[in-house]
Amino acid sequence: MVPRSRRQVLRFGRAGVLRRYRERAVWTPGDHETAAPVLPKAWPPPFRDLSLSDGRRLRAVPAVGQGVAAARIADRPLVVATRTFGQRVFVPGRGHRALKKLLQEMGMAPWERSRAVLIYADEALIAVAGHWMCASFTAGPGEPGFVFHIES
Repeated sequence: MVPRSRRQVLRFGRAGVLRRYRERAVWTPGDHETAAPVLPKAWPPPFRDLSLSDGRRLRAVPAVGQGVAAARIADRPLVVATRTFGQRVFVPGRGHRALKKLLQEMGMAPWERSRAVLIYADEALIAVAGHWMCASFTAGPGEPGFVFHIES
């Protein structure tokens, strides 16, 4: 059980929330406690900015030698959604892992995990916007790609 002192949360109305996570103070702007999950949504090429159901915006920023390889996703729509419980992903060299564990290993705070924007191609998770991408979809040196960002 987590001691009460480690669970402290200071709310500043709709301005945001101040929490302790991994011995640091973390400010989360806005009213995330009542934010609805992102409903699954198709995102067809050419991957223009996508408005999400929770008010945020997903951007695919063109890049060279980084992000998801453009050639791997150019001819198919992606699907964007938030995490559901019990999801598992395949990690090369490590086998199937719980998505929750991967997000924990990335240092993603518990209250942010349910809001993580997941990007799928043909039902395979290829990226967590702003945090992670599947190694088999990564752009190589000099190869066109997309880096996924979330804007509030």
